Amino acid sequence: MKSNSIFYERRWYNSIVFKISALFLLVALIVIAVCGISIFTVQTKEFEEQSIEQMKHIGTMLRDTMEAEGLNMVEFQEYMLGHSLEIEIPYDFGDEFVEAEEEKFNRAFREKYPNKEFGKDILFGRLTGDLKNQFCKYYHAKWFLFFEKVRGWYDIPYTYYVYPNGNGTHVIYIFDTERTYEGEEAENRLHLCDDYEENYEDMPYLFDTWAAGKMLDGMDSFDNEYGRTYSYYVPLYINEMKQGLICIDMDIDYVNSNILQNVVSLVSFSALAMVAGLALLAVIINRAYIVKLGRITEFIKEYSDKKNVATADALEATIKGRDEISELGLQISGMMRSLDEYMRNLTRTEQELAESQQTALLDALTGVKNKLAYDEELKKEQWNIENGDRDVGIIMIDLNYLKRINDTFGHERGNITITKLCHIVCDVFKHSPVYRIGGDEFVVLLRGKDFDNRDSLVSLFEKTLELQKENPLLNPWETVSAALGMAVYDPNVDSSIANVFKRADDAMYTRKKEMKAFRE
Repeated sequence: MKSNSIFYERRWYNSIVFKISALFLLVALIVIAVCGISIFTVQTKEFEEQSIEQMKHIGTMLRDTMEAEGLNMVEFQEYMLGHSLEIEIPYDFGDEFVEAEEEKFNRAFREKYPNKEFGKDILFGRLTGDLKNQFCKYYHAKWFLFFEKVRGWYDIPYTYYVYPNGNGTHVIYIFDTERTYEGEEAENRLHLCDDYEENYEDMPYLFDTWAAGKMLDGMDSFDNEYGRTYSYYVPLYINEMKQGLICIDMDIDYVNSNILQNVVSLVSFSALAMVAGLALLAVIINRAYIVKLGRITEFIKEYSDKKNVATADALEATIKGRDEISELGLQISGMMRSLDEYMRNLTRTEQELAESQQTALLDALTGVKNKLAYDEELKKEQWNIENGDRDVGIIMIDLNYLKRINDTFGHERGNITITKLCHIVCDVFKHSPVYRIGGDEFVVLLRGKDFDNRDSLVSLFEKTLELQKENPLLNPWETVSAALGMAVYDPNVDSSIANVFKRADDAMYTRKKEMKAFRE
């Protein structure tokens, strides 16, 4: 017994972990050193050149697109440099704004110059001041959005178009895709044509490219909110006249990511060193350990693929000996059994919990969320308000004549009326959650598009109810009448989301009284 205990005593320097770690560390250090030298001596320069080529491509594409505009772009730029404060564009504008403003300009042009074509019969310089403003408004917005889209297409941090002004000290940002407000944020006005003071020492290639009038082989490099950034510049010429610089930014992190993607090609050459090291490691480690580890790995994979607990029995029957690997195999077989039992219990519990939660939060009649779900959602909305997200509104809707329908036609017909109202509410406020919090009461939590379009949606709801009355084919219990009240969170009035609900409820009852008075 004494000799057996000595035989099975394990020294730390004889353990598999120590031997594998020491040898693998030596091999890894050799491979990392070889790969590191190759990467930083070859790839850094190569990818910097590739970055310049990509920025040249993007800048050239923008330049060609702008050159195609011809005289329109020239006259627009000249006008904006002197009248940018007269052009008002919303801070949060999009494609719809551009389309609407273009239509306004075309309509105004046709009224002012019937049977004339802009740019052919009537040039920009002959337009009235109002028409010039209208043209520049939609034209600036259109090109601003285009620069923003290019930025997204190529996944680059910044694209912009500038006009260097002065002796290497000022730059006017004509198209600046970093949106900023003109004045107070509440005015919702986009800041245009920012005249920004730049130092030649900080951006030498910008001013050198402008002075040279052609693309250069170098880039500016500086730190900003994106990290370390490259900037490349492409001059814009229209009718052989230099107009401005198209600027493309690319963060160095992007270049580094490209380097990492190409490391595989270099690592393949270094893999020979790794293979030699692993071969040495395989010779040193006892074959019995490798075989046992391989068997354990196969059983683990089999259990992972099939989730069959019988794998544990097969693993125990295969493992022999009292070394580290054998002990590990026995531990794993025990874990397989425990894990199998745990997963069975967990799956069963999760299914039961999910079914009970789903049932508890839904209204049985209408299928929408119930009062319990509404109370839980109010807690989330209160948290959102306290953390600055205050664009929330509540609509309270109460069904009229439910008691009369129940008394006259029966509760089944009353349930049809309730369901009909629920369908109308869900159809109108389709982007917001709807809750049935009482027998004939529904609540809508306005968010997103429904919050932005709340007034028009309320009008649509009331119009939908009115149109029902004109349908002679509907039964009395199918013609829905309801009172609606709406309130929007106001930090000067509401101390909590509960106050918003109360104001919506009060507004609903006020509307209900008005409807009753109108009927009488």
